[in-house]
Amino acid sequence: MGYALCIKKLHNIITHTSEENRDQKEDNYKLTEENIEKKLENSLFYTSLKKSIKKYLNLELKVSYKNEHIELYFINTT
Repeated sequence: MGYALCIKKLHNIITHTSEENRDQKEDNYKLTEENIEKKLENSLFYTSLKKSIKKYLNLELKVSYKNEHIELYFINTT
Protein backbone atom coordinates (compact mmCIF):
# COMPACT_ATOMS: atom_id res chain seq x y z
CA MET A 1 0.00 0.00 0.00
CA GLY A 2 2.73 2.48 0.94
CA TYR A 3 4.69 1.73 -2.24
CA ALA A 4 1.65 2.42 -4.42
CA LEU A 5 0.97 5.74 -2.69
CA CYS A 6 4.62 6.71 -3.08
CA ILE A 7 4.54 5.92 -6.81
CA LYS A 8 1.28 7.86 -7.23
CA LYS A 9 2.77 10.90 -5.49
CA LEU A 10 5.93 10.78 -7.64
CA HIS A 11 3.81 10.39 -10.79
CA ASN A 12 1.78 13.48 -9.87
CA ILE A 13 4.96 15.48 -9.29
CA ILE A 14 6.38 14.45 -12.66
CA THR A 15 3.29 14.82 -14.83
CA HIS A 16 1.77 18.03 -13.49
CA THR A 17 3.23 21.29 -14.63
CA SER A 18 4.85 23.43 -12.00
CA GLU A 19 4.57 27.19 -11.78
CA GLU A 20 7.90 27.67 -13.56
CA ASN A 21 6.67 25.64 -16.55
CA ARG A 22 3.21 27.19 -16.92
CA ASP A 23 4.54 29.78 -19.34
CA GLN A 24 5.47 27.03 -21.77
CA LYS A 25 2.86 25.13 -23.71
CA GLU A 26 2.54 21.55 -22.51
CA ASP A 27 2.91 20.31 -26.09
CA ASN A 28 6.36 21.87 -26.26
CA TYR A 29 7.43 20.74 -22.81
CA LYS A 30 9.05 17.33 -23.04
CA LEU A 31 9.52 15.07 -20.06
CA THR A 32 13.25 14.54 -20.38
CA GLU A 33 15.42 13.01 -17.68
CA GLU A 34 16.79 16.47 -16.88
CA ASN A 35 13.34 18.03 -16.55
CA ILE A 36 12.09 15.15 -14.41
CA GLU A 37 15.09 15.38 -12.10
CA LYS A 38 14.56 19.14 -11.78
CA LYS A 39 10.87 18.68 -10.92
CA LEU A 40 11.66 16.01 -8.35
CA GLU A 41 14.46 18.00 -6.74
CA ASN A 42 12.02 20.91 -6.26
CA SER A 43 9.55 18.58 -4.51
CA LEU A 44 9.61 18.42 -0.72
CA PHE A 45 8.19 14.89 -0.81
CA TYR A 46 10.96 13.54 -3.03
CA THR A 47 13.79 15.27 -1.21
CA SER A 48 12.51 14.00 2.16
CA LEU A 49 12.12 10.47 0.80
CA LYS A 50 15.60 10.54 -0.72
CA LYS A 51 17.19 11.81 2.52
CA SER A 52 15.38 9.19 4.62
CA ILE A 53 16.52 6.36 2.36
CA LYS A 54 20.07 7.67 2.45
CA LYS A 55 20.03 8.01 6.24
CA TYR A 56 18.44 4.69 7.17
CA LEU A 57 19.41 2.39 4.30
CA ASN A 58 22.60 4.06 3.05
CA LEU A 59 21.28 3.83 -0.51
CA GLU A 60 20.73 6.52 -3.13
CA LEU A 61 17.25 6.70 -4.66
CA LYS A 62 16.99 7.21 -8.42
CA VAL A 63 13.83 7.66 -10.45
CA SER A 64 13.35 7.22 -14.18
CA TYR A 65 10.19 7.94 -16.14
CA LYS A 66 9.84 6.33 -19.54
CA ASN A 67 6.74 5.61 -21.59
CA GLU A 68 4.57 6.85 -18.72
CA HIS A 69 6.08 4.28 -16.32
CA ILE A 70 7.98 5.17 -13.19
CA GLU A 71 10.99 3.10 -12.23
CA LEU A 72 12.54 3.41 -8.79
CA TYR A 73 15.95 1.96 -8.17
CA PHE A 74 18.63 2.21 -5.53
CA ILE A 75 22.35 2.68 -5.89
CA ASN A 76 24.65 1.37 -3.19
CA THR A 77 26.75 4.29 -1.95
CA THR A 78 29.32 2.30 0.02
